[in-house]
Amino acid sequence: MSNEEQIAALRNEIRRAGRTAGILRGSLGLAAILCLLPLAFRLFSVDALRPVTTGWGLATVCGTFTSTAISPSVIVAGLSFLVGAPGAVLVGIVAAALYCELRIRRLARRLAPFTASERSAALLPLAADRSPDTRRIAASLCRTVNRRPEVAPVTHADGRGDEAASA
Repeated sequence: MSNEEQIAALRNEIRRAGRTAGILRGSLGLAAILCLLPLAFRLFSVDALRPVTTGWGLATVCGTFTSTAISPSVIVAGLSFLVGAPGAVLVGIVAAALYCELRIRRLARRLAPFTASERSAALLPLAADRSPDTRRIAASLCRTVNRRPEVAPVTHADGRGDEAASA
């Protein structure tokens, strides 16, 4: 397999990783929100506003004396939905970020044997990719792989910094 073919295969793998990260973020967030739908149905069901003898009633909140009250289970369901939905989206975002990090490490190891010009040929076209995840992965790989080592080691000065300067 020639270098051009390896670079094209690597570029396709980076694109696949970007698409997978986007799908992962969206599907995990959506799946977690869908799991919370029963709570939403419980919250907005007709049965939820039936008259009850205990619980936080509209009469307590509004100061009127009506027989309609919201049961404590509906309040708990509503709060869990309001807290759980953003948490579910956060799980999807974190899962996609972890996936990207693992893929970037693996792809960086695969890019390491190539020369700087070959790495640029592989990564620069991905900077204009339509997937934002692919663009982020390519930019991260550019930063990770194209780090240049120190040209010459730095020597420390003999002084400590608190001595008087010579005139």
